[in-house]
Amino acid sequence: MTQTTKKKAVKKPATVKAKKKMNAGGAATAKKRNYVQENTNYKSRPEQVAKRTSRNAARRAAIRQGVAKKGDGKDVDHKNGNPLDNRPANLRVVTAKRNRSFPRNKKAGKLSLSKGGSTVNEAGNYTKPGMRKTLFNNIKASNKGGNSGQWSARKAQMLAKQYKSKGGGYKS
Repeated sequence: MTQTTKKKAVKKPATVKAKKKMNAGGAATAKKRNYVQENTNYKSRPEQVAKRTSRNAARRAAIRQGVAKKGDGKDVDHKNGNPLDNRPANLRVVTAKRNRSFPRNKKAGKLSLSKGGSTVNEAGNYTKPGMRKTLFNNIKASNKGGNSGQWSARKAQMLAKQYKSKGGGYKS
């Protein structure tokens, strides 16, 4: 009779590969960034000094007029987003949260602060903007494609279809 010997399975220790840390650009950097120095250099630029001086002047003017108070937690907002424009018509006092709640990029501006409806028709992309606005309001008020008064992707499709079928077009 032959004997069969069973070999015990020997577990090999699991090798864990260490992940290399990469920065946002994908390349490893040897030198750490000096954020303090970068910030100091940015704030000392002449255009940034001028903007900061103008914002501080707007704040002082609002305090003098009694619209704002020191330590009230409010910001003096430049409606058009230009801190160098200190005309009284361009200034208003708002909460810090509201004044700082829009994306900081070139395209964003301060559109989120404006109260009101859609600004799609103001772009001038439609050959018959009045007709499109009427269709928009009718479709938004209907229950088809979503709740009344709410906008949805389905309602946007319906608007585009009706606008085109009634002779509306788009400017390039």
